[in-house]
Amino acid sequence: MSDLKQLKYLVKLVDDENEEIRRRIFVELESYGMQLEKFIIDEKIIPDQNQLNFLTLVFIKNRKKYLRQNWNSIFMIPDEYKQLEYMLDLIVKFQYGLAYTVSVSELLDNLADEFRIKFPEGNELQLSEFLFNRKNLKGTDTDYYNSLNSNLIYVLEKKQGIPISLALIYILTGARCGLKIEGCNFPGHFLAKTYRNNEVVLIDCHNGGRLIYEKDIPSVAENSVEAVIKVVRSKTYSNQIIRRVLNNLINAYTQEENKNSADFFKLMLASTPV
Repeated sequence: MSDLKQLKYLVKLVDDENEEIRRRIFVELESYGMQLEKFIIDEKIIPDQNQLNFLTLVFIKNRKKYLRQNWNSIFMIPDEYKQLEYMLDLIVKFQYGLAYTVSVSELLDNLADEFRIKFPEGNELQLSEFLFNRKNLKGTDTDYYNSLNSNLIYVLEKKQGIPISLALIYILTGARCGLKIEGCNFPGHFLAKTYRNNEVVLIDCHNGGRLIYEKDIPSVAENSVEAVIKVVRSKTYSNQIIRRVLNNLINAYTQEENKNSADFFKLMLASTPV
């Protein structure tokens, strides 16, 4: 690794007009490894926007390397909820940077603590009301294809997101409270699922926690009712949810014309179990 004292000078030269100088600077910056973003923060180096644009090329290369090194670790975790959280934290690292210290788990812990204080004996439906009414988490329509909608920290800060992100907040907060909430791989619109009196209840987290009982499925199913009911009654495994999150990211980055990131997440999808 290069000397940290030299880092600020390298940053100043990263956008040099001379292509050969830039190439050499990039090689030097890459020698700092995946700690580069942290070192820049620790050394209190503040690049201007043009320098940051060039630095981001190195940052993204490091973030891709970090995700490739850690992606398969997801599927070695025995607990499916923990698998999902680990995956979501990797997405945060990719989008917000390897030096970003806030975790999805930390924010979900805070939500669960707040719910338990307000509702010590709260059930699954009360948690839905808490999140999607009291906390005002809601679905987004105008910004649907923003790639950050797959980033739970962004969703929690903005208080809006796409169906699967909102459902994951609900599912993972519920798990902390000992509540039985699952994902439902509903076609076209991911839902959460719980049970009341042995009956399946679907929760549409994108639409204020709207409840859909099994008897109501024929009125909301756009495909074969029989096929949809089969999906509703089947368990949705963590790898299916992860694949759906990745497909959303690929679609979002494609809409944003960010082919580089879209292609990268296609590789992550290819290495995710079916």
